[in-house]
Amino acid sequence: MEIKELLKKEKIDKIMFYNYKTKLLQNVFTVCVLLNTETPQIEARGVAICSVGDTYSKEEGKDKSFYRAVEALRRKKNNGRINPAGRDGNVTRKIYGIKPTQEIEFKETLKELYNINPGSKIIAVPSGKKKKFIVEIPTNYPIRLANKLFKFKSHYRPQPSNKVEAKLISKGALS
Repeated sequence: MEIKELLKKEKIDKIMFYNYKTKLLQNVFTVCVLLNTETPQIEARGVAICSVGDTYSKEEGKDKSFYRAVEALRRKKNNGRINPAGRDGNVTRKIYGIKPTQEIEFKETLKELYNINPGSKIIAVPSGKKKKFIVEIPTNYPIRLANKLFKFKSHYRPQPSNKVEAKLISKGALS
């Protein structure tokens, strides 16, 4: 069955995307929800988690999350359990051009880094009026964050997992 036919058959009349970012990472995950606004119900959710070692691509995140939501709808079951175990190691990232005016924001970023990886190595390299920092980020960090909200990458008829999704199906938000 074609995707358009499946969406029509399942009374999906709204497709929404949102993503989650932190100070440390551009994007942690992208989510697609397939909505039936009559019921109102989230019929399916797809989650695409961005690896720490990858370069973020908005289109790739949307494509993967949409595909996963459609698969949950088609199969009428959950798939792809999100499991942060077994993903040990760190990825080194360079944070460039911290201006003196960005010091407060950067301190929040460092606080986030130490919360997730207390043994993090941070190297500051001066470069003119700006500083460059080299930091280590655990490879399972995005997975751990996603796992706080979601249990599956493809989820059929999930309950809202956060305020964004709760607002999507609340009365008035769908009109």
